[in-house]
Amino acid sequence: MTLVEHGDTLEIRDAPGWHWLLALLFIGVGAIFVFGTRALVRGAGTFASWQGVLAMAMGTVGIAVGIWMLVRTPFSRLRLDRLRRQVEIVRWGVFGRDAMRFAVADITAVRLVESTDEAEGAVFQVHVVRRRGHPVPVSVLWAHGREPVGAVATRLAAALGVPYTSTP
Repeated sequence: MTLVEHGDTLEIRDAPGWHWLLALLFIGVGAIFVFGTRALVRGAGTFASWQGVLAMAMGTVGIAVGIWMLVRTPFSRLRLDRLRRQVEIVRWGVFGRDAMRFAVADITAVRLVESTDEAEGAVFQVHVVRRRGHPVPVSVLWAHGREPVGAVATRLAAALGVPYTSTP
């Protein structure tokens, strides 16, 4: 998560580069299993049919996992325009662009939300709490390290002029 300020604009960006790289690796290896198995079956008469089916099934699962990862990890950007008193959160993913806009006056707080990952480690997300509706995460990705994510949340709360809260 990166915070950049220029003039009257504050931007928070979260690029899921490693997630996308891992997803493409799953898709690539899965494709090798699917298409490589088809070539082996045609070229080698000693290849048992159950082995080919198993390899193709594993490849299909690998491709599905890669696509699932790409869909669930969009690039996120929050832009605070201090002149217009407007916040825009934009997410770019496999299926295109999704944008939300709301007035700064609609925001009541910035919250640092804590959870645990699969390895029981602490992960964090920054949420913008709106007067009406549900809190909106700045990024859908969870990040490790309270201090860097907390620093972004603290700076955003100060720029918005709202309280900063933290939930365990």
